[in-house]
Amino acid sequence: MNRNLIYFKWYKIAFLTMLIDPIFVIYAYSEGLSANQIFILTNKEIETDRATIFSIRSLLSKLPQVVLLPYIGCLIDGRGLNNALAAVAGILFVSGVILLADRK
Repeated sequence: MNRNLIYFKWYKIAFLTMLIDPIFVIYAYSEGLSANQIFILTNKEIETDRATIFSIRSLLSKLPQVVLLPYIGCLIDGRGLNNALAAVAGILFVSGVILLADRK
């Protein structure tokens, strides 16, 4: 393989990373802010059983992973990683469109 072609691929990957990374940073920053605000408000409003509430909240946030990850693993075993990632991306895209359309 041509050495210049290899360098071109790495430059392309680096350029795409520079475009996509700020989106992830902004998302993580906003998620961090909202999580802290929810934590502060919960601490102010609830005087007893805070640990139980935070534990249930943590459990509910992990529930989709517990349900979906075995199915994704079976999909990877049966169809291969590329096809499984494409299927998961398609499912996430369709569910995002449905959620955005339902916001009216």
